[in-house]
Amino acid sequence: MSCRFSKEALPLEATPVENMFILEYMPGANAIQLQVYLYGLMLCRYPAFSGIPVSEALGLSEDEVKEAFVYWQREGLVRILSASPLDVEYIAPGERRAEPTLVPGKHHELIQAVQQLFAPRSLRPAELRRVYDWVDVFGMEDEAVLELISHCIKAKDGAVSMNYLDTVALAWADAGIVTKEQARARANAHEELTGGAASVLKRWNKSRRPTKDELALYEKWTVDWGFSQEAVLSACPAITRAERPSFKYLDGVLERLKSKGITDEGAILKTFEAEESSASFSRELFEAMGMSRASRPAEREQLFGYLDYGFEPASLIAAASFAASGERPLAFFKRLVSELKEQGIYSLDAVAGYLSAKDKKTARPTHKLNAADYPQKQYSQKELAHIYVNLDEEAE
Repeated sequence: MSCRFSKEALPLEATPVENMFILEYMPGANAIQLQVYLYGLMLCRYPAFSGIPVSEALGLSEDEVKEAFVYWQREGLVRILSASPLDVEYIAPGERRAEPTLVPGKHHELIQAVQQLFAPRSLRPAELRRVYDWVDVFGMEDEAVLELISHCIKAKDGAVSMNYLDTVALAWADAGIVTKEQARARANAHEELTGGAASVLKRWNKSRRPTKDELALYEKWTVDWGFSQEAVLSACPAITRAERPSFKYLDGVLERLKSKGITDEGAILKTFEAEESSASFSRELFEAMGMSRASRPAEREQLFGYLDYGFEPASLIAAASFAASGERPLAFFKRLVSELKEQGIYSLDAVAGYLSAKDKKTARPTHKLNAADYPQKQYSQKELAHIYVNLDEEAE
């Protein structure tokens, strides 16, 4: 004989909830945990509702459902018999002991090894039940659990809580990290990430640990963008003169380099040397024009580009000195360079002659101008090589 409620009658039935649950357990649970527990309790009373997965019925993810049942297992109200497929057995609140005993001999060797990692502190039964969950619910191998604990203790200098370990264990399990090899690889990657970010801070004479956001940026630079640790460190001098060097500032520097395809250490160093030379040369031109402000990046790029036409550095400085008499020296200098380029005048002697003739036409001072009248810096071959670097070509 078989008797049951019709589908239409089922929603009108009631699912009893013990007052003990409401008084003792409900206040400490969150909304999702309560939803999952109560829905599961209804399924125990009325299996006919089980045709729809709990996650689908409640609008939750499977992981959220699993995490909720893990919570109730720790509270002693359910037993997870299987993680996949999820099989849960409910225990009446009145049957729960104040401190449930652990299953004798279960994971004995693992628990001994875990206790040694925490020595001299002994783990409480409630803490050991969490370790059971990592194996029984999350599916982690014993060796993976030991790797996880060792890694977290090292990362936290020994001051590690079970809540932190639980969070890491869940994150690793969600990422499919359940074997010893996977756990070791994840720990090594994190240690390398932390060490790399710490080396950046050390460059700025900061001895603190990198923050979560700083680790995320360093991971982006090295994993997503392809910069090596040496390449990242080679970019640090570009911002060491800043009042407050930061990862965010360095992120902008590296993004600019990446946009030009410059990611290896050698190319970065060469680029910065070229930029320093261009800044120094632009500074000389501005001083020759009598301009007190610093040149802007776009201006430096344009002034630097004049060298690609074939002008000698001293020729441009001579033209800048001549332009100092104008109301707008920089605009005057640019027009003057265009004139010289149109007439193919590039050498210092030729430029000095052209400027002398131009000076006579405009009834300026009558003394004869020659190359010796203009300040002439002696550039080394290395400086000239950097000056003539075309940054766009370098990026290719």
